[in-house]
Amino acid sequence: MSFDLRQIIVVLAVAVLFSFFSYASFDAFYPQLEYNDFCEQKPYFEINNSAQCEASGGKWTTYQNEGIRPVKIGGDLTGWCDVDHYCREEYEDENSKRDYYSFIVLSIIGVLGILIGLYLPLANPINEWIGTGFMLGGLFDIFFGTARYYQDIGRFVKPIILFLELALVIFLTYKKLGVSALQKKKK
Repeated sequence: MSFDLRQIIVVLAVAVLFSFFSYASFDAFYPQLEYNDFCEQKPYFEINNSAQCEASGGKWTTYQNEGIRPVKIGGDLTGWCDVDHYCREEYEDENSKRDYYSFIVLSIIGVLGILIGLYLPLANPINEWIGTGFMLGGLFDIFFGTARYYQDIGRFVKPIILFLELALVIFLTYKKLGVSALQKKKK
């Protein structure tokens, strides 16, 4: 199998640009979330008990271990206040939703890129290069979408999604490389 350097450059350029285009399109309609939009910066002040903590919008955590814990001069601390606890939870929930939508949208765009690559007319040899770039870019989209949402996917769903992605790669390999090999054998 001989490759022309120009072919490799075109395939990679189309793949990378298609993938960036996909993510930029998603980001245009569902922009990246900013932590400061959920948790405002508060001036530091000492919080020594659960009442002060809850009044400041935080969550008080009592120390469970008697061994290692900070000691306040003039008294013992019984716990600590996480002033961003609730707003951070909201931020993480919204970020998880965004990752889910990213997974879905990038997977759909990725499949569309793969279909474009598979069915691009091969009348012109350059179309094969461009089509391969679209297929590779589509695979990048699917992989990046999966990677963004991977930590939130259920443990039984992960192997199913990864199996389907593996099957897609194997299918594309046979579809594209199998056809190329048959054409070369006929010549």
